[in-house]
Amino acid sequence: PDEQLQEVYDALTPALPQIFSSGAISVQMIMNVYRKENLFCAFALARVAAAMRVDHLERALGLFDLARRKVQEPVAKSSVAQFLPERSVLSYVDRNVGVCSALLQKWEDAARHWRSSLHIFPANATSHYLQGKYFQEIGKYNEAVECHMRAIALDPDFKLPYQGLGNCHLLRGDLEEAMQACLACFRRHPDAPFAQFIAGQCIYRTFLAPTSRYLSPEGRKILAEKGVRALDMARRRSPEQWNETDQVMFEYLKAPEDQRSKFPTQELHIWRLHGYRP
Repeated sequence: PDEQLQEVYDALTPALPQIFSSGAISVQMIMNVYRKENLFCAFALARVAAAMRVDHLERALGLFDLARRKVQEPVAKSSVAQFLPERSVLSYVDRNVGVCSALLQKWEDAARHWRSSLHIFPANATSHYLQGKYFQEIGKYNEAVECHMRAIALDPDFKLPYQGLGNCHLLRGDLEEAMQACLACFRRHPDAPFAQFIAGQCIYRTFLAPTSRYLSPEGRKILAEKGVRALDMARRRSPEQWNETDQVMFEYLKAPEDQRSKFPTQELHIWRLHGYRP
């Protein structure tokens, strides 16, 4: 039943990263125990590599290569369904090798691996998100939006694409679409700090826009209170991201209407999303 599957998922979600990163599952153990099960062995090796890539990147790359060599290459021009297990593992490996390149700020190399990941297995939601991250990095926000939308369609519970989508809409000046991305995120992740920050900044920039004068006094009051709550939650949940610019926006929305003109206008900026899905 779905309820029991959800219980298993809820238990495994926090446990698996700890198991793979703790060293409890060693490379030698995987190679010995699963030597006759190449696909699972390859995935387990890649998962261990993903857990170590930040601190031991070269070693991680070696394990990714070993994992790839254990998987039979799908026949050229075969359908995705014909070699689905092999494609899933190879796509996972390429996606994570791309992350290694991104950690080195080699974005073109990273994008090449993510394209390969999607060519092998087009339903890899994380690779679509990472492609969106690449397009955002090089300033192609429309392409980034398309990638994040695909990631969300494939995995609606994946939080990062919502935040990436909101950032891209914000960077291209579309406050309404940025807010819609945040609201979609809140339906599944109500306290997501990055989305709260995007929402708060959208509200701040709405007040700066000439059209804000058409809002009623009561409407302006309600909107400012929503902005204060969003920025306050973002500040409390991610204090390491908070800076002086954010504080000025926060104080602006908190201030009485007749005092806001005293605050200096703050440039549009986004919080950088650090970390990658294993």
